[in-house]
Amino acid sequence: MKQILVGYRPYSFEDRASKQLVEGVTLFTYYPAEGVKGYQTTRLSVKSIPSNIDDMLGAEIAVEYGEKGRVLQIIWPKPETLAAAKK
Repeated sequence: MKQILVGYRPYSFEDRASKQLVEGVTLFTYYPAEGVKGYQTTRLSVKSIPSNIDDMLGAEIAVEYGEKGRVLQIIWPKPETLAAAKK
């Protein structure tokens, strides 16, 4: 599903049950959806992001979901695509 990346926020916390450190990044996106005037927004939780994530804000990403709605894969835009879009 194609979505527009509009923001991100790193997170880090200790799991109460296992006492293990949980780290990741929350991505904020939007996309046009049937029955929605304007755009539908999403908040995705992922383990890692590209180092040039700031360059990707406002860019289109492709998100693949599993059967239970979890993110399986994100296809990030290539650097040359980002450079062309900013011109």
